[in-house]
Amino acid sequence: MDIAANVPRWTPSPSPTRSLLKEPETKAIPSKREASVDDLELQSIVSEEDGKPAAAGPMFPFSTGLTTGPDPPPYSGTYEASSMAIDMNEGTNYDGGKGLTSKGSTNGLLLTWTELWVTVPDGKNGGRPILQGLTGYAEPGEILAIMGPSGSGKTTLLDALAGRLSSNTHQTGEILINGRKETLVFGTSAYVTQDDILMTTLTVREAVHYSAQLQLPHSMPTSEKKERAEITIREMGLQGSADTRIGGWSVKGISGGQKRRVSICIEILTRPKLLFLDEPTSGLDSASSYHVVNHIVKLARQDGRTIVASIHQPSSEVFELFHNLCLLSSGETIYFGPVSMAEQFFSSNGFPCPTLRNPSDHYLRTINTDFDMDVEQGHGGSTGDAISILVKSYKSSEISQRVYQRAASIRDQKGGIPEKKGSQASFITQCLVLTERSFINMYRDLGYYWLRLGVYIALCLCVGTIYYDIGLTFGSIQARGSMLMFVAAFLTFMAIGGFPSFVEDMKIFGRERLNGHYGVGAFVVGNTLSSIPYLLMISLIPGAMAYYLVGLQKSLEHFVCFALLLFVCMMLVESLMMIVASIVPDFLMGIITGAGIQGVMMLNGGFFRLPDDLPKPFWRYPMYYIAFHKYANQGVYKNEFQGVTFPNNIAGGPPTITGDEILKNTWQVETGYSKWIDIAILFGMVILYRLMFFGILKLVEKAYVTQDDTLMTTLTVREAVHYSAQLQLPDSMPTSEKRERAEITIREMGLQGSADTRIGGWSVKGISGGQKRRVSICIEILTRPKLLFLDEPTSGLDSAASYHVMKHIVKLARQDGRTIVASIHQPSSEVFELFHNLCLLSSGKTVYFGPVSMAEQFFSSNGFPCPTLRNPSDHYLRTINADFDMDIEQGHGGSTEEAISVLVKSYKSSDICLRVCSEQLPYATREFNLIRLLFLKKGGIPEKKGSQASFITQCLVLTERSFINMYRDLGYYWLRLGIYIALCLCVGTIFYDIDLTFGSIQARGSMLMFVAGFLTFMAISGFLSFVEDMKIFGRERLNGHYDVGAFVVGNMLSSIPYLLMISLIPGAMAYYLVGLQKSLEHFVCFALILFVCMMLVESLMMIVASIMQDFLMGIITGAGIQGVMMLNGGFFRLPDDLPKPF
Repeated sequence: MDIAANVPRWTPSPSPTRSLLKEPETKAIPSKREASVDDLELQSIVSEEDGKPAAAGPMFPFSTGLTTGPDPPPYSGTYEASSMAIDMNEGTNYDGGKGLTSKGSTNGLLLTWTELWVTVPDGKNGGRPILQGLTGYAEPGEILAIMGPSGSGKTTLLDALAGRLSSNTHQTGEILINGRKETLVFGTSAYVTQDDILMTTLTVREAVHYSAQLQLPHSMPTSEKKERAEITIREMGLQGSADTRIGGWSVKGISGGQKRRVSICIEILTRPKLLFLDEPTSGLDSASSYHVVNHIVKLARQDGRTIVASIHQPSSEVFELFHNLCLLSSGETIYFGPVSMAEQFFSSNGFPCPTLRNPSDHYLRTINTDFDMDVEQGHGGSTGDAISILVKSYKSSEISQRVYQRAASIRDQKGGIPEKKGSQASFITQCLVLTERSFINMYRDLGYYWLRLGVYIALCLCVGTIYYDIGLTFGSIQARGSMLMFVAAFLTFMAIGGFPSFVEDMKIFGRERLNGHYGVGAFVVGNTLSSIPYLLMISLIPGAMAYYLVGLQKSLEHFVCFALLLFVCMMLVESLMMIVASIVPDFLMGIITGAGIQGVMMLNGGFFRLPDDLPKPFWRYPMYYIAFHKYANQGVYKNEFQGVTFPNNIAGGPPTITGDEILKNTWQVETGYSKWIDIAILFGMVILYRLMFFGILKLVEKAYVTQDDTLMTTLTVREAVHYSAQLQLPDSMPTSEKRERAEITIREMGLQGSADTRIGGWSVKGISGGQKRRVSICIEILTRPKLLFLDEPTSGLDSAASYHVMKHIVKLARQDGRTIVASIHQPSSEVFELFHNLCLLSSGKTVYFGPVSMAEQFFSSNGFPCPTLRNPSDHYLRTINADFDMDIEQGHGGSTEEAISVLVKSYKSSDICLRVCSEQLPYATREFNLIRLLFLKKGGIPEKKGSQASFITQCLVLTERSFINMYRDLGYYWLRLGIYIALCLCVGTIFYDIDLTFGSIQARGSMLMFVAGFLTFMAISGFLSFVEDMKIFGRERLNGHYDVGAFVVGNMLSSIPYLLMISLIPGAMAYYLVGLQKSLEHFVCFALILFVCMMLVESLMMIVASIMQDFLMGIITGAGIQGVMMLNGGFFRLPDDLPKPF
């Protein structure tokens, strides 16, 4: 086309050869009159000895796709142990892409593992093997790719090699570094996990720059650190989004693929000697995947870095970049050795790779058992038979023997001891950088402190107006005490709302600490210092509003003391919750645990039960002195009552009563020391808690894992699909047919092998991420919907699973003319051929829309022909991916932006676009005729049917499913039951056998208020489960699984048994231990009130969860609403004393 005549015609192309020691080159694409380089080399690649083109050879029924490159060399020339020996005494280096050479000195690391077994507990059989006797090695200057189907043990192998297996696994075998039994200490290696744990409020540039300051040597000038950070950002193609925030719930931020690259950026800043990558290309398109892996290869070659990566579905170009391949299935080695020899191994065992197939796709298709029961396969034997053949063949092969010999020779060489350096920044630098980074994060994160500030202002306004200008009357004595206790205890208690932010901080710390970015001490110091300004602000602004509205003592000294007490109490609660977050990284468990601990301290702090009335053996000594509420209450009481005189309304007494007398006689406060001593003790407790936090972090350093799929984690795969079938399929369909539909769908998605495995969450490992993806698809295709939208349906799947999943989705499209729209990042050539139409976008502009079959001609006519040996989808994405334009290795004749501009303009003026947009032009293809019909012919109105099950069926199924979920989820009610039992035991023993004396009147009132107010308040901890329920409801409701009313009814009915149990068991313990009225009627009334109050709080939190599904915002908002209600409920301020207007 003329419009493209003057634009350089180029496209990046990796070397078509299989040589892994040659840097991939970028070749200019010749004009239309010339053949492409790949075309010219095709003859030599596919020719046989007689010079004739090679025949296609035996092809499987699904054989389409990419070629594999030249035939692999024979074993003898490349894989002899002697030829691969590396003199670790002299060191190794990568010499200009020519190979590993011995040089003066290097710190390269040789990693070997022999007979590695990993098992996990299995209640039925004692232990279930995840890895079964693996042997292998990774060498400097090379990349080892670990591949296998979902659940094959790839991540477990990485974790084992990196020393990151969880405590409940059992590992045997030998893992050596440089032939020594060395532990991978901090700083020796880096590990990029599957989940991208990043500070969402920072920009990409800030995140990388802060990491550079933390990791790079203190002696390196700041300018060089910045330059290193900028180079790394460009290497990962992130220069275009460098000043964009990473993004979280409040800011959209960068894409998932870009987050993946930021994670890699941060870990390769120091050019670590040993780098582990778990799915480095997850979420990236094929073009970005190639560039990212290409730069990782470059890292491997620089100074002999050792890199081990697990990967699901590499393109042929990415696969060619790897040096060695470890292929797993069900924890067993299928193949370990050079990538170039894998084809010969598979071919010699009767599984040759078709000529036009990506080798990695072929290997995974051969060993993926998930789709053995697929009725369309028609293979001569099962995949299980193929795996058995390959495993036995490998174990007895010369390749396996050479792997053992190579591992043994590395072990015998005894290389240098790995350098144990950790972060190279000084402790002071670490503290300063972490303080600055954390301060910025807190400033930008709306939920960290700003939302809490707003809630505190609202609550303090309520306190100030409810107790407005309280005066110095005799009746104000009790009111002052109640108001001061509410501020010192409840307002500080609300600091638990920051727990979700603390958990996120701990996730980031877990990743960065395990990779040696900084020390535990620096993290504790940085976290403490960065929070001080915000806590001071929260103490001063809301504190001043409450203090002066109520009319407490006017002097500045008294207000400063009041604000300091509020500040130090909030620091104490935050320190306590940080300790909990370091031990219990689960939101739900942490919130309940922290609330329970504070509840015990509050109950024992001297307000609800006076100190002299506390049982001596345990509650008075030592618990009363351990609870920080003792010092908080005494501090605010001394600050307010000392030096004040009140009129005495007690008949026969003196006309006035002093504040000191009230402290001693009414509140039983220890007046032998000043309020400043109380403040000093509280600050000492802050230091003690932070030291405990430091000590626990040193003991419990571990990685954190998050899950993304919105599924009920407690259900098995079969249960999840069967319940969805009951909800969505018509009532008129027999139950047996519903079950059969569910089972067929499970088999279609290759999930029959894990059908009876729980999906899994924080308490149960469950199925893999790729299997969860398939469960989500399963649930949505049960009803064979007329219109189906799929966002990255192959994300987390290996190439074999991706093909099978997409094949079944295409089958759905063909049945009864279903319409399916899918977004996809990096489809294999086989998957790409399954699509009918393609919509190709760049920066929101249409580059191409039309039949897949015509896209190649469109690109070629504009000067961007697809090389013969290239996956067309890879070529299209590489052509329009501008992220790596500044890559210094590219050397293109023109920028990607120019290419995009040419394609966009050409498309707008092309016949393809006109045919899509016009209803008058003739259409040459069936696809265009379908498009024309859409414009010319109005179809029937889509049927608005939603769920086909009746309302009663929906309610019954949802009630049953929700009941089972609550039963199996430890944190939903069982953990709360445990905490309630513990708290009611505390209540029962603190108020034990309270009798009917005059002094018991106040005690009874306090006890009943604590139960009716605080215990029911703790039901807010269920908010986290409600949010998960709302996510599932949102997905299922939008897809018409059931009605809103059915969800509300089902959720309410399923919770009643658990709430009754929580009301009756802990309630009975507290009721009868305290010695309240003995009749059954009175107890039933007590338990019913407790039950209905908890139902009310749960209903309130469900309302909050339906409005805001952010954990942090919801917890703080719900706590604030309940705080106002509690303050206004008649205990802290008597009804007759409440201001009348509002």
